[in-house]
Amino acid sequence: MDASKLFRLFRKWGWLVVLGAVLGAAISLISSSSQTPTYLAETRVLIGGFITSPNPNRGDIETGAGLAETYVQLASTLPVLQGVVDELKLPITAQDLKKSVLAGKPNDPPLILIQVYYSDPEMAVKIANEVAKQLILKSPSNLTPAQEAQLTLANEQIAILNQQIQATLDEVKAIDERLAATQSQNEINPLTLQRNALIEQVNQASANMAQYSSTIASLEQQTNTLTVVDPAVEALPFRTGPGRIEAAFLSALVGAVLAIAAVLAIGYLDPTVRTSKDISDLTDMTVLGTIPQFGRQGKNGNVLVTNLPLRSNISEAYRTLQTNLLFAAESRGRGVYIITSPGEHEGKTVTAVNLAAMMAQNGVEVLLIDADLLRPSVHEVFDLSNKSGLTTLLSAPFDVSDSRNQERAITLLNGCVQKTSIPRLRVITSGPMVGNLTQLLNSSSLQDWVDLMESALGAQVVLFDTPPCLLVADASILAARVKADCILVAQAGRTQRSTILRALRQFEHIGVNIQGIVLNKVRKADIDHGYTSNYIRAGTPLLPAEQVLQSLNNHRQLQPEQSPPTKD
Repeated sequence: MDASKLFRLFRKWGWLVVLGAVLGAAISLISSSSQTPTYLAETRVLIGGFITSPNPNRGDIETGAGLAETYVQLASTLPVLQGVVDELKLPITAQDLKKSVLAGKPNDPPLILIQVYYSDPEMAVKIANEVAKQLILKSPSNLTPAQEAQLTLANEQIAILNQQIQATLDEVKAIDERLAATQSQNEINPLTLQRNALIEQVNQASANMAQYSSTIASLEQQTNTLTVVDPAVEALPFRTGPGRIEAAFLSALVGAVLAIAAVLAIGYLDPTVRTSKDISDLTDMTVLGTIPQFGRQGKNGNVLVTNLPLRSNISEAYRTLQTNLLFAAESRGRGVYIITSPGEHEGKTVTAVNLAAMMAQNGVEVLLIDADLLRPSVHEVFDLSNKSGLTTLLSAPFDVSDSRNQERAITLLNGCVQKTSIPRLRVITSGPMVGNLTQLLNSSSLQDWVDLMESALGAQVVLFDTPPCLLVADASILAARVKADCILVAQAGRTQRSTILRALRQFEHIGVNIQGIVLNKVRKADIDHGYTSNYIRAGTPLLPAEQVLQSLNNHRQLQPEQSPPTKD
């Protein structure tokens, strides 16, 4: 796909790209505004009690770090989470809660990081702390009931011993005061014995307290224990991905990219022709004219270019078509054409009547014949009677080629020819419906009638409006019978490439010369204003219509019986 086609494609479908971007941004904003905010609470749990020891053992630290991975897995197990649900009476199941709890190891120390993502910030804090609590309760590393009782007893005994030691020291102090105040040996000896006994009690109590302290330290400094060292206090707002504005921008970009992909797909998958370049890329046939879309096609002259300003774009397009066609006629010495299209409603009749009207306005004697005997419409455009016409001529009960019947033939012909409001433009309508229409068009008298039209009526150009060539065989039969050149009409955005190729092969197969293609109803955005017909090459001056027609008439007089050469 070349740059010009891409430009036309995006000029036509640019709104789709804008719409895709707007929709993407709108969907993103609506989605983000409807989402419930999420909050994050974190709790840290220590493995082992080495942190309380003044001289921690390196082996205990490494063992705790190794156990961390196991506890990370245990933190998100259903028994632990079910304990959280039961304790906090959460309105969700343990399986649902599992989606909100995440446990991990921060930088691989003997720590567990428990993270909870929840819509309620207060509940997020409670859940984080409760997960740590349930993990500790369900952990096999907790103290046994006996150990807990031993630890409690040791603490209680230490407290009692502290009181006893303090009381004993107070008694020792009082004895020391009495010893200092007396000189009597009788008093000193008993007080000294009493003081020594009290000191012995203090020493014994201190030894017992040291033993209890050692037991407590032994119980509290186990390697495989869990302790909450950083409980959750506050939950902070948590946001994943970009912010609302950034997300809207990215969504708009994605929407625009998808729309661009859709536009490119439309361009690649479009089976129709839209520009003259599409036809040039498809076939080597000459594009005789590119006719812009105009007006409302209908009856009573609405399709006639003569109703438009003289220098309008439409008039200039048909004037270019006329010039190209007459230039070709000057080189071939033939002015009989059939105008057809591959399918229905592709603008063949509109092209035929307007080409005829433009030629007539420029001084050409034109005879327009409605040979679409199935669905005639030329008489409706010019508001003419259709009581007699082409079928009348072809049904004549005499031999037109016989010189003895020339007068009767001319009289019948004049009776079927109707003038229009455009000078030099005459029309033969289709005529009344008869039996076998295809047999009529295949009649040997058709060529005789065309010769008579050119000689008796002085028609310089004869145009046949024929049915679609791929639907019925009338156009092919008529072109072969009267040795006419073919003008194929295609409608931009409607006529498919495949049908154009089929139509061209059909005419080439029977030896009909294809003069060129007319692209009808082209959007203004798709018109290539720099396009120049192959007939009008750079540096070749355009000939006036009168000069071309004079050359055409001279050529006919010199070679009246020569049939047109086939196109290379």
